[in-house]
Parts: sequence; structure tokens; C-alpha cells
Amino acid sequence: DAIDMLYRKGNIEVGKFEMLFFGDCESWNGRSLRDYIVDKGLGELVKLKGYVDKSRLSEELNNASILVNFAQNQPAQLPAKTFEYLATGKMSLVFTEGDSDTARIIQETKSGYIVNSDALETEKTLMDLYVAHTSERSTYNSRFDLAQKYSRSQQNSQYLGVIESLFVDEAK
Repeated sequence: DAIDMLYRKGNIEVGKFEMLFFGDCESWNGRSLRDYIVDKGLGELVKLKGYVDKSRLSEELNNASILVNFAQNQPAQLPAKTFEYLATGKMSLVFTEGDSDTARIIQETKSGYIVNSDALETEKTLMDLYVAHTSERSTYNSRFDLAQKYSRSQQNSQYLGVIESLFVDEAK
């Protein structure tokens, strides 16, 4: 709804804003997103791409300005894409509760903005990001060095250490 509100108010322009959704994103809360996009006339701003292969997704992530992560109602879970997004070093807009584990990592690494599902808060955050991006006045300053400890290779290395320690303990 936030994109629709911004568009209706004339705050975002076609050609300067585009939100692409990848994966299983045809519906949300039992509501067809495709129908919503058509009904609201947002087809030039919001596009549902469906599933794409890993190399195409990697290319899309590299071309994106901001990565969107929906992590609502998962206070103690971390969506896998959180780690993929951290690895890019790009800014994320994360929809989650402020006290969730996902929010904690995003805040620790300064890798994005946390918003809840409130349409007015989302509208304000999107507007701030849009203005910063289109005016090239972004103040985004990620702690990519901190984000690297959450990279897939670093996480796998830690898991391997745990597994190896179990075998060493068994041998004693």
C-alpha cells in the first residue's frame, strides 16, 4: 500500500523507481498481488518475476539499488536471504519487528533499514530512500566488514568447527 500511496501523491516517478519480486510472490495473506498491481495501476513500478535461476538472481541482486527482505513474524528465525543480501554489501529494506534476530543483525552491520508492516512508516521510509537515491545524497554506510562474519563461507567454517569438535570429543 505504501508504494500506491507514494505514487498517487506524485512522490515517485515511473522510470526512477521499480520494485522487482522474485520467487513465490503471487499472493500475500490470501490476496493476489498480481491482481492488486493491475487494479492499482502499478504495473510499471512493481513487477513479479517468479522463480529465476541462481546466476540470474545474482545478476539482479548486483543490479539492484536496495534489496527488500520480508521477515515478519519470525522473531527468532533468520531468512536465508538475509545472509545472501549481507554478502552483496548493498542496502536492505527489511520488514520485521524491531526486536527480531534479523533486525539485530541488520542494525549491527548497519546494512539497511528496519520497518514494521505499518503502511505510513513504510511510506515514509520508502520516500526517504527514494529521495536519497534519486538525488544521489544517500548516507548509507554499511559495516561490510561486520557483515562478512555472516557470509555463507564463514558460517560453513563455523559449522565445520562444531562438527569437528564433536568428533574430537568422541575420540577421547
